[in-house]
Amino acid sequence: MADNQKILARIQEQCSGAVLSTDTYRGDASVVIRPERLLEVARVLRDDRELAFDLLLDVTCVDYLGQEPRFEVVYHFYSTRHHHRVRLKARVPESDPTIDSLVPLWVGANWLERETYDMYGIRFRGHPDLRRIYLYEEFEGHPLRKDYPKEKRQPLIGPGAKGDYKPRVPEIPHASRVEGMLGAELMRVQLGPSHPATHGTVRIVLDLDGETIVNADVEIGYLHRGFEKECESGFYYQAIPYTDRLNYSSAILCNVGYCLAVEKLFGVEVPLRGEFVRVIGGELSRIADHLLCIGATALELNAFTPFLYALEARELVWDLINALCGARVTSNFVRIGGVSADLPEGFADMCKHNFKRVLELVADAEGMLLENPIFRARMEGVSVMSAERLIAYGVTGPLLRAAGVDLDLRRTQPYLVYDQLDFDVPVGSQGDNLDRFLIRLTELRQSVRIVEQCLQMLPPGPVDVDDPSLRFPPKGRVFTRMEDMINQFKLVTEGPKPPPGEVYFAVESANGELGFYLVSDGTGKPYKCRARTPSFSNTQPLAEMVRGRLLADMVPTFDMINMIGGECDR
Repeated sequence: MADNQKILARIQEQCSGAVLSTDTYRGDASVVIRPERLLEVARVLRDDRELAFDLLLDVTCVDYLGQEPRFEVVYHFYSTRHHHRVRLKARVPESDPTIDSLVPLWVGANWLERETYDMYGIRFRGHPDLRRIYLYEEFEGHPLRKDYPKEKRQPLIGPGAKGDYKPRVPEIPHASRVEGMLGAELMRVQLGPSHPATHGTVRIVLDLDGETIVNADVEIGYLHRGFEKECESGFYYQAIPYTDRLNYSSAILCNVGYCLAVEKLFGVEVPLRGEFVRVIGGELSRIADHLLCIGATALELNAFTPFLYALEARELVWDLINALCGARVTSNFVRIGGVSADLPEGFADMCKHNFKRVLELVADAEGMLLENPIFRARMEGVSVMSAERLIAYGVTGPLLRAAGVDLDLRRTQPYLVYDQLDFDVPVGSQGDNLDRFLIRLTELRQSVRIVEQCLQMLPPGPVDVDDPSLRFPPKGRVFTRMEDMINQFKLVTEGPKPPPGEVYFAVESANGELGFYLVSDGTGKPYKCRARTPSFSNTQPLAEMVRGRLLADMVPTFDMINMIGGECDR
């Protein structure tokens, strides 16, 4: 709390007259500012050495229907130097929902502001390309506004459908075109939205001069399914299955992140054994995610045998996840206040047996790939991006660590029991595709190490809280005790009710920072549920990464970003 007070005092000191109010709640520092002073305050947050908020994590909006000003634009910042956070908020009226763009300060604000415009209709003054990012251009309205009905349908068929989408690839000045074998004319190539190399629905438009990528545009939104609207339409516990479908390659990590945010809002602490079980499930998910990324990259570079080795290893990990939660992919394992079940009998022995084979397969695949000169030539020195540029884009996770930034929330802002565990955080130096590959390879071995420690240190006790206001009572007691029947009825019909307030909680997922921003109005449903997913920010710099590279470099670069459609599009 003292650190938060120092942060807020420093902001007030450096931004005289711009700050309307400050607040701390559940350990979060929030600042409300005058909207016309946004650029000035944001520049201070970034450039002041004591603040050093160099990482713009998220931009979103809260619609306070019936209040004026109606819309509250919300920014989340992080300092990679000091490892502290702040939330910046500014109110804009319904009559003119306009605020300055932060793209001049953080290039990564581009997609974040486009999303806020798409979902809420907030216009960002000075944005270089303010257009919808998820929905089609003919869509009427902004679906995350509180007065937009969830049941409303707008199928893109009939006379209103234009069907002539043109990607916004910036025009290349004729003078800058390099005369090649094909002359000065550029060739436009469309990769996706349905293409085996994209491992999901995404459209990448490339302008080529011969084999060289001159320009690119990335179009997302094909898998957008209204995650936030669904979460705000149900009780807090009903959103857990939806989090499974964010990153379906590591679903338990998404469960953990959401439930930790809800528990922070409620002020609930999970029993120690439950925290260990969550770490075990989360790290198994991380291993499975990294194995898929590594194997898919090998496959795209025609290394079929290492791909099969990675898939076999992932099957062994999925067997462990299946034993833990009864499902392989969409697990629905974590609960508010704990987990759905304790470790099954013999689970530790099963882990020991499967991990032995997993590490053997990973070592064999690693040897085949790293000793292959073709693989190294396709990865080493390819799609390099500096740490400073990645931070400007809001990139986190293995991509940022590969560029030399030692940022892993399990270490810098430990949660659950990570501060009790011994593990290494691999950091690269070149920021190329090879370093990104090696980071994931090393991390999955560290995850095995973490799970083994948790199994050895696992304390006795319950795996969830015994709180009737949060957890459903056992079925046997519901039919025999009046009090439990009433609790069951109230949870089903009204949901658990946290106090009014707002929180943000983030975990280190397989791809980077996965954060959830929750706003409570005191009812059983979240007034606002925002998922800050790493794939969204990590995919944005793809066009810049591949510019000037060969067409053949496009696919391994995309693989190393490891974009998950459900996580990117929400």
